[in-house]
Amino acid sequence: MVAYRQAAQQVSLSRLHRGSYRFASDTARNEGMIKLDKKYARWLYTCAGMCFIIVTVGGLTRLTESGLSITEWKPVTGVVWPMSQSAWETEFNKYKVTPEYEQRPIEMRDFKFIYFLEWFHRLFGRTIGMAYLLPLVYFYMTPSRAVTPLPRALLWSPFIPLALGLASQGLIGWLMVSTGLKHANFEDGGKVRVSQYSLATHLMAAVALYSGFLWNGQAFSNPGVIKPLVDFQQAKPMFRTLMRCSMVSAFLTMFMGGITAGLDAGLVYPQWPSMGGHFMPPECFPDKLSPLRHDVTAQWTHRMMAYLTTGFIVGTDLVLWKNKTIVPKQAWRIMAPIRVMLGIQLLLGISTVLSCVQTPIAASHQMGAMALWTTLLHAWFAMRMKPYRRLVAKI
Repeated sequence: MVAYRQAAQQVSLSRLHRGSYRFASDTARNEGMIKLDKKYARWLYTCAGMCFIIVTVGGLTRLTESGLSITEWKPVTGVVWPMSQSAWETEFNKYKVTPEYEQRPIEMRDFKFIYFLEWFHRLFGRTIGMAYLLPLVYFYMTPSRAVTPLPRALLWSPFIPLALGLASQGLIGWLMVSTGLKHANFEDGGKVRVSQYSLATHLMAAVALYSGFLWNGQAFSNPGVIKPLVDFQQAKPMFRTLMRCSMVSAFLTMFMGGITAGLDAGLVYPQWPSMGGHFMPPECFPDKLSPLRHDVTAQWTHRMMAYLTTGFIVGTDLVLWKNKTIVPKQAWRIMAPIRVMLGIQLLLGISTVLSCVQTPIAASHQMGAMALWTTLLHAWFAMRMKPYRRLVAKI
């Protein structure tokens, strides 16, 4: 163990940045190192689960139009809940000067409800930051004979990037809220809402953080892995291509979901499979950037991306079936959750449109997107062509 500590601290940062870290000897894979990895895995899985929850809470905040109820960003004192009637009056008076209140006046009782959702969303975000940073400092600073402490060089990959991502997410969230507080943005009389660009950025940044926590949690729960969990070296290149395309398409579909939500585009055509009796409504694509700023085009693009993702996943299954004689049985077990979540997500998406974006169904649709992404990420981790290599230690 002492030899491992000495070797680990000599790891080159350049190689760590390239992700080329692995166990160079089975002697490093002792009981203490396994305990270390499992502890890290539980910590990272916890952070991933919290990210999953906050994405759901964020979706509810958007669907209930609660995001503009808190008009200031106070990273420290903002955790304090208004405890007196005068405190509530102060917060309500701040909200009364916003464009949203001028367009849609509400009573104090309704204000307390939307204030709670936004306050809880921000508080839970701070909780995730503490749940990640405090154990990180503890693992790094606390020596133990039972487990190996975190090597200094390993902090740069992946732990520091995740910490920076968490810190930036709070700033992205506030910049998003600020776009809905400026009167100049709504002089044309349009509905008051945050920018769809910032909303989609905020959503996808959360998805990226979730992916980072989940991916590294899987890595630490498989200490010393030096080969894929499922070997597909004999499978045709088409499988690898379709699997990558499935993940890229799913990611872009979620991004377009954020754009669609930001534009309230789910309300324009509450019909399926057609849109006003057309495959593509005639008002689609009034300009080149219309998928990002035109509600009808945004909904149509979101639908097409969902169909494309479905096609890639079904194509991946067809390749598996065609190569069933050389594909291990474990691959079928890994792909099964993807098939299930794909079907559920398609049904939730159709239901969201037909229900005119009712809050419970739309929130379930967003949760379904995260669940489908989870199954794809897990499959890619298990089926990747290149091994996920651990810390290089010349012992």
